[in-house]
Amino acid sequence: MSNYKLNISGKIEESDYKNIYDYFDIIGDEDELIISLLSNDNENTDIIYKLLTSVGFNVRLDEEKGKNHKIKVVRN
Repeated sequence: MSNYKLNISGKIEESDYKNIYDYFDIIGDEDELIISLLSNDNENTDIIYKLLTSVGFNVRLDEEKGKNHKIKVVRN
């Protein structure tokens, strides 16, 4: 099992989707991915959730602290 991190510091644009999907392709079964959204933007959070569920990730942790949002997921 490997651990990966993805930090997103700005607004997610449609042009970013391919890069995010490419990163998701690296994650194997039972690997863990932690996504940190450095702004508590509900639109970014909604986009990330839609992208994650479309490629088979399961959310294990969803945590907000101030202006940061952390999502921990696994693919299984």
